[in-house]
Amino acid sequence: MEEWHQKLHNNTTSDDVVICEAFLAFLHSKGDVAVFYSTLDRAGVTRDRLRNFERPIKTDPQYFPTTPAD
Repeated sequence: MEEWHQKLHNNTTSDDVVICEAFLAFLHSKGDVAVFYSTLDRAGVTRDRLRNFERPIKTDPQYFPTTPAD
């Protein structure tokens, strides 16, 4: 998650909206990484592009489900 935070915080580009949309789609899908990458692909952002940013994103997003409060 730190890579994602640093990318958005320190090196904002026009791709950031797409990355955020893909991450939200990933969260809504309960952690389906394929949904994340298909959302990126539809907007023309590839894994290689993520890895070649000045602050590269090399790690797939992780899903941490929450449990309901008792």
